[in-house]
Amino acid sequence: ISTAVKFLQNPNVQKSSLAHRQAFLRKKGLTEEEVQIASERAGAFQNDGQLQTMLQNQVAPSANKPPYLLQPPTFWSRTRDILNTVAIIGGITYGLYLFYKKYIEPFFFGIERKQKSIEDSILELSEELKKVNVNVQKISEHQKQQNEQSQSSAAKQIQELKAEIATVKGLLLNRHQFPAATPSNPLVPPSIPAWQLSSPQATDGEEGQKGEGDIEICTSGSGSSENEVVINTGSDSSLEMIRE
Repeated sequence: ISTAVKFLQNPNVQKSSLAHRQAFLRKKGLTEEEVQIASERAGAFQNDGQLQTMLQNQVAPSANKPPYLLQPPTFWSRTRDILNTVAIIGGITYGLYLFYKKYIEPFFFGIERKQKSIEDSILELSEELKKVNVNVQKISEHQKQQNEQSQSSAAKQIQELKAEIATVKGLLLNRHQFPAATPSNPLVPPSIPAWQLSSPQATDGEEGQKGEGDIEICTSGSGSSENEVVINTGSDSSLEMIRE
């Protein structure tokens, strides 16, 4: 009880209400009689009455004051409040939307979207492969046509070449088709010109001069029709050539 009296006389504890202090003592294990005795010894009932009077004195002047009149809200204040409310709601909504897009949607729907994207890419790849296959088939068909055309043209050229070779071979082997070769310049035997034979005087003069000079008749060994007559007059410097 003495400890409870000291506790109730503590100035820091006296700031709280008496009921609160008594409840604290009951929690500490004191009975109701012990709490009442400690309160009487500590003069808690007197101090509590003084506190009540002080509170009444403080509240009484404020009760005498006229009540505060609230001004009605103006149009601008209402508009401001509405805009503030809309801005707050919009910000909260946008934040929730970002949170949903960043965390919730990828967690629940990310796998399905990835599967769809993979399937779409596989379909696109198969379509591209089909197009490539069609182009390859077209190119192979075009190449086959070109090969057939080149083979047919080569076969035709070979047949034409064989025919030409056979024709040339037949012409070379058939000798009767070629005429006999005739000389372009027939050989003429050497003879004395007619003007020399018609003049007996010239012949007599020539026979008389055989002692002084000789007559040489030269013919070309090539079989040409030109004859050369060399008259030697007995001197080395005088030669006369007559060509027909």
